[in-house]
Amino acid sequence: MESTFESNGFKVHIITEGLREREDKLIFQAAQLMVNVIGDPAFKVFCENYKYEVIKTGAEVLNGKVDNEADINLNVDRSFGRKCIGYTYKSSAWQYICQWVMNSWGPEDIASNLAHEWCHKMSYKHEYKRTSRRQYSVPYAVGDYVEYVCKKKLLKKKL
Repeated sequence: MESTFESNGFKVHIITEGLREREDKLIFQAAQLMVNVIGDPAFKVFCENYKYEVIKTGAEVLNGKVDNEADINLNVDRSFGRKCIGYTYKSSAWQYICQWVMNSWGPEDIASNLAHEWCHKMSYKHEYKRTSRRQYSVPYAVGDYVEYVCKKKLLKKKL
């Protein structure tokens, strides 16, 4: 399936392949949350130290096109257990999310992972092993921020 979401001039264009109907719905909810956070002016303030202008260009390494759009091609990896959350390869336009995540996480957490893996598509990296510095990498910082804002807004709705 394919869909595009927009907020304040920033877009998330997402293509899914091989997902079940429930999974597509969950991914599209997560993509809407992601675009709402990254499109919000507060994201620029957050990104002061994380190259905001580069992130907002949406220029993934493989296509290099400045289109203010996160181009996400997503598939579910049904082979992994709990070893990973998601992953991507720099030579591929596709990113993968592990099935256990699709079965147990909500759209706020999945939005975080979509943003994290998309940052890799823009050439941002982090250390493979859990170190004290890893949380400050662009993929982790952006993913954590997306999750934080989504959950904060969800909490406000519940109150």
